[in-house]
Amino acid sequence: MDEPLIYQGKSFINFRDYEFTDPRDHAYRWVDVKHFLIGREPARNEDLVTTLIAHPQFRDNYASDEEGRLDPTGERHGDYWARHITAASYTHVTASAAADTIREWAHQFGPLPEALTNDLQTVALTPLADADCYRLGELDDEFLHDWGGSHIDFHEFVLINRSAGSLSLLVATDD
Repeated sequence: MDEPLIYQGKSFINFRDYEFTDPRDHAYRWVDVKHFLIGREPARNEDLVTTLIAHPQFRDNYASDEEGRLDPTGERHGDYWARHITAASYTHVTASAAADTIREWAHQFGPLPEALTNDLQTVALTPLADADCYRLGELDDEFLHDWGGSHIDFHEFVLINRSAGSLSLLVATDD
């Protein structure tokens, strides 16, 4: 494989697709996981994160509809101008800390439907267990793009699983 990261597609969980006791409890939340194969393998995890940041699939505003989120200008990522995000913007965290963050965020408004709990386990929590996890820190407000700050909660993790030869970009947020 000549490319350092090969995009393989994504998994998407929209809380609105599940039946909550109170229909408003979905709170317009969702989880997006982009999957990559590690091709030409950089020596350090930080180099893989840098390679991810340069990948076109990283340029996602996570705010418009699922099909139209890739930023055609390549300038935005989440709430921030992409040019301000570097490997140093990510902090190594334990898999259990990352899983706790996802669970706390998912359950913040109460219990989840069983089907959603199962899908979160499969798509987000199980892959965390075998990965080196890096969390995007909160950047200064001066790095917000022109309409950044639209997410109430924005949790982003890079999951590197060298034994599986994979990298995943996991975002849990609201719209």
